[in-house]
Amino acid sequence: MASGPPGAQLSWLTPLPFFAEVTGSIQNSQGETASSFRGVPGDVVAGRTLVDRPVRTPGDLAYLLRLKTSFDPTEEITIVPGASALFVPMPLA
Repeated sequence: MASGPPGAQLSWLTPLPFFAEVTGSIQNSQGETASSFRGVPGDVVAGRTLVDRPVRTPGDLAYLLRLKTSFDPTEEITIVPGASALFVPMPLA
């Protein structure tokens, strides 16, 4: 199991007549465990230079929202579509 930066996650199985789960999480977007999408200070991402910033406000956190559902078109096949959105602080230039 992969570990990530400190944070919290909450999932809700909706009361719909089919499987639908909504998941939200918040994580510390600072530090080396988040470097896969944050990079390191001095890196240039999308034309902006990343700088080292400590977490001081909720705007310094990474937020993830995910919706997942599933259905069975046949007894042998299950399809699990979903959508995710990730919001991270913009690096200061």
